[in-house]
Amino acid sequence: MQTLEKVLADQYKQGLITFEAAASKTSRPDEMQRLIGGAAAPAGR
Repeated sequence: MQTLEKVLADQYKQGLITFEAAASKTSRPDEMQRLIGGAAAPAGR
C-alpha cells in the first residue's frame, strides 16, 4: 500500500503532474515535499 503523498511525489518526479497540482490534493504537503526531496516548491515545473 502507498500513501497519497508517495503517489503524488512519484507522479511529480515523473513529470506527470505539476507541483501545484500535487500540493492541492494532499492534506500533508510537508510529507509530500519530504518525499520529493526539497524544502521549497521547484521553479519551472
